[in-house]
Amino acid sequence: MNKNNVCKKDLNPLSYKHKYASLQEFSGHLNLKDVRLRTVQSYYRQMRLVSEHFGANPATLSQKRIRDYILYLKHEKRWAGSSIRQAIASCRMFYCEMLGKGWKLWDVVRVRDNQRLPVVLSLEEVRTVLGAVKLLRHRTPLRLIYCCGLRLNECVHLTVDDIEPTRLSIRDGKGGKDRCIPLPGSIYQELRYYWSQHRNAKWIFPTAGRGLCPDARKRMGSSAHPFGKGSLQKAFRDAVVLSGLRKKASIHTLRHSYATHLLALGVNIRQLQLYLGHEDIVTTTLYTHLTPFGEHKSFEHIETIARMIS
Repeated sequence: MNKNNVCKKDLNPLSYKHKYASLQEFSGHLNLKDVRLRTVQSYYRQMRLVSEHFGANPATLSQKRIRDYILYLKHEKRWAGSSIRQAIASCRMFYCEMLGKGWKLWDVVRVRDNQRLPVVLSLEEVRTVLGAVKLLRHRTPLRLIYCCGLRLNECVHLTVDDIEPTRLSIRDGKGGKDRCIPLPGSIYQELRYYWSQHRNAKWIFPTAGRGLCPDARKRMGSSAHPFGKGSLQKAFRDAVVLSGLRKKASIHTLRHSYATHLLALGVNIRQLQLYLGHEDIVTTTLYTHLTPFGEHKSFEHIETIARMIS
């Protein structure tokens, strides 16, 4: 494949221009591991940030300077716990695995998540925001994200082989896992109509891009790339503003809302875990804190058993 036709986000760090030989070596080290491209890119980026922070070859840095860098991320940059853990994991791989440094730092450093409840929209708020999305090419994928609880990346990478009348197949989702999700009949019909407008051989949501052809549908029909995530994120932000919603909502809020609404309607939490693709059910239980209807029913049951012994 011609390198010029590859999106930057799809490039392997092996093909990057490396400022230091140690970073080039690290890109090769990462590629020896059985991890996804996104993980390789993220770990490489973390070490590039280290080198940019100090303005030096990361291989020349001492244990104390890396310790100071981690403290900087925690107390000055105030990175989230998950981001700091990724930075630490990348440094550990670089210095211990690749350079063979037996530093004691990794036995000391600990980072805990400050778990916050996600923003969730009510059904009426979801309806209002999605109704404010102006263009069909934005509204259709956003409605799908809510109705199937998809991650943004999963949505834009759907292919024609992933859609069946009653279910959606997610291939190579987060963590490299596949899963199947129930697909509402009305959404299936929307997807069929949307695809019929461009008939791309591979993508459900191809990018229109830019080209000599003035017909966007023809450009979409021949596109080799999926729809851009940035365009969809902007369309959602604009819809939130237009709807007058005061909550800090993002596209991922639609996924949180899907999970919360299904739990409130009585969907089994184990089943919901499978739909969302969570590796650990503890992640799914977060949504139990966001289901006021379930809490109300619990109070009713508590009142019932209290009356039974009165």
